[in-house]
Amino acid sequence: MAAATATRDDMADAGEPAYQLGPHTLRIPMALFSKNRTRLCTRLQAQEGARLPHNAVILMQGGKTEQRHDTDHEPLFRQVRWH
Repeated sequence: MAAATATRDDMADAGEPAYQLGPHTLRIPMALFSKNRTRLCTRLQAQEGARLPHNAVILMQGGKTEQRHDTDHEPLFRQVRWH
């Protein structure tokens, strides 16, 4: 029995809108971001005492990168290996 392996094209169907950084990178379906936004709004509204207006705005900040001195050099990311 052959093991099923996911290919890059399995992540997002070629016909659906997706974000992709280049031809050899994963395609991330835009529907994933929509689903995550919906989950975030549901959880915020479910907070006890939450009174969010209908036109509320949520600002989110991505991770910051560290750079060496004043150059564009970024330190290499190394995944910690857990046993």
